Amino acid sequence: MSAQLVERLYKSLYSSTHNKIICAGRNFFHSASVESGRHKGINNELVIFDKTFNSIMRSGEVLYLQRENKIHHGVELGFMIGMTGKNIKPEEYDKYIEGYFIGIDFTDKDLHTTARKNGSPWTMAKAQDGFLAVSGFVAKHKIRNPHDLEIQLKINKQHTQRENTRQMITQIPELISHISQYVTLREGDLIMTGTPSGGGEASAGDFIEVSLRQQNKDLANLFMKIDKIHQ
Repeated sequence: MSAQLVERLYKSLYSSTHNKIICAGRNFFHSASVESGRHKGINNELVIFDKTFNSIMRSGEVLYLQRENKIHHGVELGFMIGMTGKNIKPEEYDKYIEGYFIGIDFTDKDLHTTARKNGSPWTMAKAQDGFLAVSGFVAKHKIRNPHDLEIQLKINKQHTQRENTRQMITQIPELISHISQYVTLREGDLIMTGTPSGGGEASAGDFIEVSLRQQNKDLANLFMKIDKIHQ
């Protein structure tokens, strides 16, 4: 790479609008140490972390495990930002959303456990290649109420997670408002809303199916296989 190209590449950082993937953790009743029926708002146990775009994997692809660490799955509702915003008011959240999708947040539990114990960032545990599988896109006009959707995950045809998004503690209006106090949200940014209880280990040979459902009808599906790199 020439010196001129290197300088141009570096200077492009000043005006970059590269997108972000922002994730919420411990945001469902029964997955956090709170009881169902608690007043919804900003969850005191809410964790915000990020993933990188190398994490994204499409339906039909294979997640190849590179090491022997335990890998856990979590089904999540995600949405895409359609308009730049800062300090967004909860009551105006909908005009900033372009649409929704269903995804799987994968976690390297060995690295995650070590990071939590040491008080370290979760990046290496959460942002490995292929650690965010995403479905096709669902335009927001097709969603009657984002807090009344069923998200479910099956491994080898057996349900491990099935929950309604009404069990989300910090709901989407408050989540967008909270994040945008600290981070400007831009067109194309993705936000993941957290996973319900039931997330568990995914192993080589597993076939995973997830679905986003509204009134017993599928809105989006995602299918993928887990395998390991054969040396």
